[in-house]
Amino acid sequence: LLWQMIMRFQISYTPKKQEEKPEDGESVTVPTETQTKSGLLAWVNERIEPYGLKAHDFSKSFCDGRILTALTDCLQKQPTGKVPEVNTPIDTNASMEVVSKALHLAADTLTIPMLLDAHDVVFSPDDHSMMTYVSLFRNLHDEKVKNGELAVVPKCEPAMGVLPDVKEDDEEAERIKREAEEAAEAEKIRIQIEKKNKKKKEKQKKKKKKK
Repeated sequence: LLWQMIMRFQISYTPKKQEEKPEDGESVTVPTETQTKSGLLAWVNERIEPYGLKAHDFSKSFCDGRILTALTDCLQKQPTGKVPEVNTPIDTNASMEVVSKALHLAADTLTIPMLLDAHDVVFSPDDHSMMTYVSLFRNLHDEKVKNGELAVVPKCEPAMGVLPDVKEDDEEAERIKREAEEAAEAEKIRIQIEKKNKKKKEKQKKKKKKK
């Protein structure tokens, strides 16, 4: 129940220009959790695109601290457009430091409360907690847009660690395609064998009848 209330009143989002008061007797459409999640994720990716980053979810994508750093930086008066580079595989100690700095910087410069713990973000990320925290950045972003205070983020080169994710996706798609082709070929061979066996049985039956 608590999560549903947070999702409805804190995270669920409708741009001001789309907000309309329902007429008497009309019901208010409430976005599902999936719609709310995908909408917030889309907003995150719009903000972090200049940093060469992409979020796939609200758990593992945030573990190394770069996305939190980018969200914090993009709302500064003078964004740098830069995020820390990370090693692959991820160094958890380095990630803890990056996440901790991002959380403290957001609290100190943007007055966004530290709802999360760096250790939890790195080792046991939680979708609901991260969505709640990220919604605070979105609300501040909308306020800055309204007041004409949002600065332009300098475009940077893709951050290290992003391209391997895309490569892995491509490799996975190629593997699935290859397995499907192999399965189709195996099925084709199976059908041919069945046809041969069937013909063989029919010939044997005919021979028995003749005898």
